[in-house]
Amino acid sequence: MYYFAEKSLPFIIHTMNFSLRLHLLFFFLLLGWSAIAQSCDTPELLTASMITDSSVVLTWTDVGNAYEMELREDGQAFTGIPTHTINVDPPFLLTDLVPGQLYRFQLRTVCSPGNFSPWSARRPFTTDLNNRRPCPLLLSLRDTSCNNPQLFKVHVDNAPGLALGADVQLHIIRIAVEHPWRSDLGIWLQAPDGTRRKLIGGLNAGDQNIGEPMGSPAPFL
Repeated sequence: MYYFAEKSLPFIIHTMNFSLRLHLLFFFLLLGWSAIAQSCDTPELLTASMITDSSVVLTWTDVGNAYEMELREDGQAFTGIPTHTINVDPPFLLTDLVPGQLYRFQLRTVCSPGNFSPWSARRPFTTDLNNRRPCPLLLSLRDTSCNNPQLFKVHVDNAPGLALGADVQLHIIRIAVEHPWRSDLGIWLQAPDGTRRKLIGGLNAGDQNIGEPMGSPAPFL
């Protein structure tokens, strides 16, 4: 009887160890599978705000610790090759941009070295103008903006004063616009305090363009 018990004990312990090893192995297999199957989420809800003539603040859903961005000017094709590496959480301040330029950007998450999420949807934004930006600007005008006018901010450098309409006076405004039906156009000048003055409106139906925008240099109105 004691002999059986002495012989049984190592067997029971061995069985428990084997069972424990199986459970541990199964646990590590599950853990490894969980790590391999972990998703690499794509950034969403891309936005552009606090736009100036040379910078913009970009935000998106924070789904990782590092990101890559591809930024392209309007007319440039996306290549899938990143132009910026971002090792901080959003928001992200992007600088050294061209005034009056339409940009588009897309983002992807860097989940680990060589492991990336799919590229996000692309998001456009346009930087503000300044008085040093040469023409042509090539800014697109929406076809349905009667109830939601497009606003183009102009940053003026070296003005001899502080406030437009107070100690800063405009002497001339030069405009050239390519448009197939210029009677639909209405153009206002708006001061920082919200005061508006109409510059163009009520032109003859059937006429095209304001000035000659395709000239070199473009003759202005």
